[in-house]
Amino acid sequence: MARKQVPPAKYENPVLKVSREQAQKDVNEQIEKGNNILETEIRSQEQLDELKAKRTAWRDFTSQLLKTIFSTNELSTEFSRSWPTTLEISPTTLESEINKFRSKFRLQLNQLVSIQERLQLFDIESSGYSQGAIDSNATIEQTQPLSSPVERQLRKILAELYPNIADIRRVAEDAGLNIGRIAFDTKAINSWHAILSEAKRTNKVGVLFDVVLEEYEANPKLCQAIDAYRAYR
Repeated sequence: MARKQVPPAKYENPVLKVSREQAQKDVNEQIEKGNNILETEIRSQEQLDELKAKRTAWRDFTSQLLKTIFSTNELSTEFSRSWPTTLEISPTTLESEINKFRSKFRLQLNQLVSIQERLQLFDIESSGYSQGAIDSNATIEQTQPLSSPVERQLRKILAELYPNIADIRRVAEDAGLNIGRIAFDTKAINSWHAILSEAKRTNKVGVLFDVVLEEYEANPKLCQAIDAYRAYR
């Protein structure tokens, strides 16, 4: 009996989900932040450990950013796999640790530069409307920058941890925010969007983080999201 042939999986070419200009801007910002980390002078193990934490936050945010820029995870995966893994066999000196850190970081940064250079090769996702059917107001709205992926991820996690409106208001009050200026909503994620916006406006994001970390300091998803936000800001 002839074996039934399985058709090959259909390959989906990644396309841009945002404007090319917005994609260039977002990726260029990450390249600049990566270069700032790479060029930071390191004189102690403590400084090296601090930069490693910043690099991890930068890497995680960049990977998430690429997922929001492109229609598939192909470029995000390409970026993530560019970070080499090595097995430590013998004790190393601080100097060798620093050189290894810079060398591995430079590889991943170069991979992001490669993606940035190829942005012009990707098509832009169709909005489903013909060009003539889009009025001027819609065009302006579509070209306005979106909120950052790291902020959206932070909102999502906070909404999962605090889905109840009473708890959300309590946290906002504990952070010293003006409740009267916050548009609370029946949907927790909308309330957290309003809270984060007010916290940014009044420079109380750090206080807000202190309040939630006091209750959920052992939650790895929250800690990672906050670290990514701090690295992004």
